[in-house]
Amino acid sequence: MQGKVSSERTAMATVYVGIDVCKEWLDIHLHPLGRSFRVTNDTAGLRRLKR
Repeated sequence: MQGKVSSERTAMATVYVGIDVCKEWLDIHLHPLGRSFRVTNDTAGLRRLKR
């Protein structure tokens, strides 16, 4: 493949993120992965969310 451009494309799945916001928590859900988790609604929780 040296010097040639591949015509193959990598399929990328669409993932939607839902965030329920309240005073103390952020509840996050990733669809269609079915993954949910909760972080605190403060600086530490936002840092964890960025990872």
